Formats: sequence, structure tokens, C-alpha cells
Amino acid sequence: MAKNNNKKKGNGGNRPNFFTKQIQQGGENFLDNKDINTLLRDAKNVFRDLAHQSINIEKYYNYFLNGQFINALIQAANDEFFESSMIYQGIEMQIHSMSNSGIMIDPRVIQLREKWALHTNAYRLLCEGLGIFSSTQNPNDLVALSRNLAPYKYNI
Repeated sequence: MAKNNNKKKGNGGNRPNFFTKQIQQGGENFLDNKDINTLLRDAKNVFRDLAHQSINIEKYYNYFLNGQFINALIQAANDEFFESSMIYQGIEMQIHSMSNSGIMIDPRVIQLREKWALHTNAYRLLCEGLGIFSSTQNPNDLVALSRNLAPYKYNI
């Protein structure tokens, strides 16, 4: 099975990852007690842990094989991507309109655009990576996703 070659093997760092917490609270079969709405709310925690490379993919791989879990992650990523891309596009349109009208653009608007560009890119990577993993069920795809998200760890 694939290894996640990061330094935080599963529950390193300053805080336990999503899986460590859930197993402590609900046991190894914690997913059995989760409904779709709870999984959708939990998704952002999983995304952050993936981006911080704090999930030992080898250790927690089987949870990603759970259909309800992976589908909830995909849905949450798609929802967040849609929302963030709409915000980003709206800011882009506003900047374009201001520029065409000769209106000076506040630097905070540019910063806001950059913030939403990074957020949108992070969720695009999540959508693509989770979609690939859902098709292949190859743990290396999760490892690659985690590595690809690392530069966006503060944008999720």
C-alpha cells in the first residue's frame, strides 16, 4: 500500500487528525454512526488534514473506501468549489468593471481576489483528486492529493 512520506504520520503535530479524534470518540466503526449531513460538516476537517499532510493514508485508507464517506467528501468539495468560484468570478467582474470605468481599485479588493483564487484552486484540486481516487481507489492518488494540497493548507 502507498505510504504518505510526510513527517506527521497520522496524528503528529499539535492536534490529532480527524480519524484519530473520531476513533477515540466513536471507535473503529465511527462511520456507521454518521449520517450524510454530519459527514458533509466533517468534510472540511478531513480536507484540512489532507492539506496539512497529517493523515497517514496507509493507516486510514479503508475509511476512504466507504462509499457514503467518499461521496460526502466529493459533494462537500464540489459545493465549496462552486461557491468559491462564484465569489472569485464576481470579484474578477467587479475589478474588470472598475478598471474599464477608470475607477481606482482598492488594494484590498486585489487581496480579496487572491484569497478567493487560492481557495478556489484548493477546492478544484480536491474535486479532481477525490474524483480520481473514487474511480481508482488507489491510495497513491490520496497521497498525491495530500501533497498537491500542501501549498493551500491555509486556504481550506
